[in-house]
Amino acid sequence: MRRTRLARSGGSGFTLVELLVVIGIIAVLIGILLPTLGKAREQANITKCSSNLRAIGQGFAIYLAESRGVYPAAYVYNVGSGAPAARRGGTAVNRTLGYTHWSWYIFNTKRSNSTGDANPVQEAAFTCPSLEDGGLPPTNPRQDDLLPGQNRDPSTAASVVDNQVRRLAYTVNEAILPRNKFSPDVEGHKGGANAQYVKASRIRKSSDVILATEFTQNYRVVSDGAADGIVKSHRPVHGFINSADSYDFSDAVNINPNIAPFRLAEAPPFPPIPTDARLYWVGRNHGRAKAGASAKQYPKTNFLFCDGHVETKLIEETLGSPTWQWGERVYSVEGEPTIKDVPPR
Repeated sequence: MRRTRLARSGGSGFTLVELLVVIGIIAVLIGILLPTLGKAREQANITKCSSNLRAIGQGFAIYLAESRGVYPAAYVYNVGSGAPAARRGGTAVNRTLGYTHWSWYIFNTKRSNSTGDANPVQEAAFTCPSLEDGGLPPTNPRQDDLLPGQNRDPSTAASVVDNQVRRLAYTVNEAILPRNKFSPDVEGHKGGANAQYVKASRIRKSSDVILATEFTQNYRVVSDGAADGIVKSHRPVHGFINSADSYDFSDAVNINPNIAPFRLAEAPPFPPIPTDARLYWVGRNHGRAKAGASAKQYPKTNFLFCDGHVETKLIEETLGSPTWQWGERVYSVEGEPTIKDVPPR
């Protein structure tokens, strides 16, 4: 029987069997190379993400140099249309006019409510390539920046756009950058001690204290699972609880300077679930965890430390003893209560 050949210009062709063999070899090579290419792409994302965090660290350093060594707040409510409260002291009592976020301070993007004339190069430093669209929008973004299903905060005026970068992949440590609970009159304040601004010189062992880290992609985790579609991307994180299992520094028990807060005993689960536990909001964005994976095989996170360096590690590696890296005290509240170990549960 004559073998079937595939014609080609200039003479004899390949047999069908030979062609199938070549295709099979190519398929095998692709199967071998794809995982390697995927790992290389993820490593590139980690590098880019950590580079952005370093840039944010440089932004904080510039801000500190211009602000007498005092960190900004994580956010403050605005006192006028588009006008933030004073950098130190003073804050609006509610969120009617939106908020000003730490990202606005350290890079001074000057994005107005009406035009949104931000510097795209500066804005890019707040994104992570591992997150869809780079990160989360503000609570009250411009109309064309809304996520599918996102709703604005109904307590905020319809014309207001929050002073925050367009997409945000990072959050800060609330033990250093306070929320705007500087007075009992502020909305959400639950009594007890007030928040206070933090001088960088107060932080001991700055190379071991986390300043900023990544957000999770799922905004419903950050927003306590709320079904109202409100994105609370301005929220900071921290690693503390108290004897009443409260995570809120504006809780009277938690921030009473006579009652030391506990450091978090256990790492958050993966994937995270909506909760008020602040460390659940930290994004484990680099790598994939297979079903049944142990904690050591979970995706990793980039962490920016107060001295400006960045580490890529498991969140579990920040919670141990003596490697606890969320601060030895709650610098951002009056009295600066020191931490104590979590008792057995």
